[in-house]
Amino acid sequence: MGIDLTDLASKMKLGFLVGHEQEFDSLMNVLARPGRNNVLLVGEPGTGKETMVANLAIKIIKDEVPGNLFDKRLVALNIGNVTSGANNVGELQNRFQKLAKEMLEAGNIVLYIPNIYTLKQTNVEGAGINAADLLKPIFQSGLVPVIGTATEQEYRRLLDTDVEFAGMFEIIRLQEISEDEAIQILSYEALSLEKQYRIVISYKAIKRAVFLSKRYLRDKLLPASATDLLRETVVYIKSIGKKIVSEDDIIDMVEAKTRIPMANVTKQEAEQLLNLEDKLHQRMIDQEEAIKSVAEALREYRAGLSNKSGPIASFLFVGPTGVGKTELAKSLAVIYFGSESKMIRFDMTEYQDVESVQRFIGSPDGEKLGALTEAVRIHPFSLILLDEFEKASQNIMNLFLQVFDDGRLTDSTNRVIDFSNTIIIATSNALSSFIKEELDKGTEYKQLSEQIKLKLTSVYTPEMLNRFSKILVFKPLSPDDILEITKLQIKNLAEQIFNDKEIKLSVSDSAIAELARLGFDPVFGARPLQGVIREKIKSEIANKILKQELVSGDEIIIDFQNNEFTYTKIKIF
Repeated sequence: MGIDLTDLASKMKLGFLVGHEQEFDSLMNVLARPGRNNVLLVGEPGTGKETMVANLAIKIIKDEVPGNLFDKRLVALNIGNVTSGANNVGELQNRFQKLAKEMLEAGNIVLYIPNIYTLKQTNVEGAGINAADLLKPIFQSGLVPVIGTATEQEYRRLLDTDVEFAGMFEIIRLQEISEDEAIQILSYEALSLEKQYRIVISYKAIKRAVFLSKRYLRDKLLPASATDLLRETVVYIKSIGKKIVSEDDIIDMVEAKTRIPMANVTKQEAEQLLNLEDKLHQRMIDQEEAIKSVAEALREYRAGLSNKSGPIASFLFVGPTGVGKTELAKSLAVIYFGSESKMIRFDMTEYQDVESVQRFIGSPDGEKLGALTEAVRIHPFSLILLDEFEKASQNIMNLFLQVFDDGRLTDSTNRVIDFSNTIIIATSNALSSFIKEELDKGTEYKQLSEQIKLKLTSVYTPEMLNRFSKILVFKPLSPDDILEITKLQIKNLAEQIFNDKEIKLSVSDSAIAELARLGFDPVFGARPLQGVIREKIKSEIANKILKQELVSGDEIIIDFQNNEFTYTKIKIF
């Protein structure tokens, strides 16, 4: 019929329970009462559902249970063994009738069904019946107490598909155990690992494994997350010939898994942080206040002085289109986070309806994961860019109120996602017309900046505006700014062409000036510039490469004379 867990308990082959005392008492009380004595343990993997069942088996053999559970046998049902090879509904019914008869005749069975939702998946093709239907008489009778387990997601599916079935069980939810309880469990696990690998595990390493797992490794809950981390670290330390697992070894392993900087700041990283403004200015022109604010936030984070209850920082970048709001986010992703791919980017114009929340945190049935929550779960140290934030639905805005406050967000499967190692940048083109009008009137930038912050209450609620670490107003770009941006883009393009094709690109000052003139637009800022460079330079070079007119070792010189661009090729090697 299944595996007798009480037999395994008598042979000391089952582990013990730490924590969940109140839930365990509830479990025994429900199982021991007459009628409606079925329990469904609901909790995520690692919360201790299986350990609680094992502890019940231990308590039964020790007679440490209510009278109605004395001398019971706790049997785990393997549903696959019962249904395997059943080709028709009649055969399946016969098997479950035999199972029910055996349990009733024994008179001392407590039935344990792990992952009880699988009963709903044992359909006989074309019969419209499954194992859950066939076991309902047992569940309803009260003659055989039943323990089922399920994750929160599986339980919701159960309710969606069969409310009557779910209603036959008393629900006991298991939450994550405390860090102190996890340390206790991990200490026993460490003794086993030390014996197996002939290695010493320091107590500080155990405590650090629990602390970092709780904060950063949220795929599983404690103690499973900490146990996996400790085992992985032990295997690695053994492989490199070390004899002791230290606290630093645990830190290094978590840092490698998450890419979140945790160890002390290295000399190289410190130099990068202290010179971050200069590095950003190599890709950005002007916008001094924004660049300085972002750099300061990262320095505070790595110095351990950042806000403990929210993200590293959350900024609202306000200003006309094409002035560098998104470009600053991209530059930061490349320079500090390692690449532009480390930026989690959302176009908020796509999240304007009521259903947008489900797309961000996942569907209620757990079938679809949230685009935001899943991205941050996988990449907890990242930059989040919310383009045109003002266009998001109010429900989305409400989600971010919580994120900005607590640095946490619960997804649709009840997992808590940690945002404390993210920088969040929201951009907004709101008030662009007002900005242009005021500048045309000659209003000074500093005065205009304060006016904009006051007028933003017409776009965002005061509650939302107060949650941002800082609101930064981006200046409209001047023709001189566009000229400097043109020089930057030509420099980057020349480096790309030489690295990829070993072709040297040289652009004269007059050509750069003409590109800047063509690429400047008071309304769209630097945005038209990319199109001009593509048309006047990239397309011309691409055509010449395809025609074999430009090959490795050539230099192409682009000039602007007599109102037209000229393209001259010379051989350099």
